[in-house]
Amino acid sequence: MAEGGGVERLASSIEMQYTYHALSRMRLRRVSEEMVEEAISTPDRMSRGYGRRQLAFKAFPNRGTLKVVFARIDDRVVIVTVIWE
Repeated sequence: MAEGGGVERLASSIEMQYTYHALSRMRLRRVSEEMVEEAISTPDRMSRGYGRRQLAFKAFPNRGTLKVVFARIDDRVVIVTVIWE
C-alpha cells in the first residue's frame, strides 16, 4: 500500500535498528520503542524526507503527533530521530 507520494507502509516484522541519536531523543522526549514501531507500522500519514529518509506521523492522545524519521536499508529500518509536533 502506498501513501504520501509513493512512501510504503512497513510490515511489523521488519527489524528495527535505533541510532544513538534516536535513543537519546526517545529518552529525552519520553517516547517508547512501542510508540515508534506503531508510528512506522500504522502511521496516520507518511511523507518523504531528505535523501533516503522517510517520515511517519502518528497521533497519540494527550501527547500530540509523533514524527519518526527513518530510513529503510536493505532488510531493516534505521530510526534516525523522533520529534513531537
